[in-house]
Amino acid sequence: MTNVTKKFTVVNSISQTKKVFDTDMTTVDELTAKLKSLGMDLTNTVIQESLSKTTLQAGKLLPHDVMYKGETTNNLVFRITLSGKKTDSGADRQGLISTIKANNWGQEIKNVFGKNFTNCKTVDLESFVNSKFKGNDKKTASAKKAYVAPVTKVTSKAKVAVKESTEVESNVEVDTDAAIAVLANILESNGYISAEEKSLVFSHLSTPNATGECYSAEELEEILG
Repeated sequence: MTNVTKKFTVVNSISQTKKVFDTDMTTVDELTAKLKSLGMDLTNTVIQESLSKTTLQAGKLLPHDVMYKGETTNNLVFRITLSGKKTDSGADRQGLISTIKANNWGQEIKNVFGKNFTNCKTVDLESFVNSKFKGNDKKTASAKKAYVAPVTKVTSKAKVAVKESTEVESNVEVDTDAAIAVLANILESNGYISAEEKSLVFSHLSTPNATGECYSAEELEEILG
């Protein structure tokens, strides 16, 4: 197979970061070496190529000539997730903690359980997180009644505010577009905003042409599913 220059998008669901880079690599081992060189910890993780829904295995070739919107592409999208030991309830504690941190739910959990989330039982954290997405936890159901003003426009100042208010390690790149896209989807799924309002949010996020990326925030959200 002839090497060709392509653009890879890597979404780290654990650290809520994204990397985009040009490459001609063809193997899984080359990719993992590149990710480690970018400072990513791949311990107890699974990497999936999201266009082809292929789970990567060491020593194998990367997917190639995959289909997207009726056309063949080699601009692949990878998602990194935890593969750690599961609890009896089926939840991964570290995954729950990552979700809580990403959504800034620490204070809400402290209000509900009376202690920091790192000191809570995994089953309690799982119940809380599930309630946020499914609305099935009585302790936090009242929070869903809070009024959220209609979304009209996401400005560059708002993006800067999101970035400045997020506590991250100094060497980690924060993808504010991806964070805003995730938030918009959560708001829509919980009935806070309409599908039309979510689309309006996406319309104000950076486009691939503006950022040098292959996929817009809305396309990435669709690909990652």
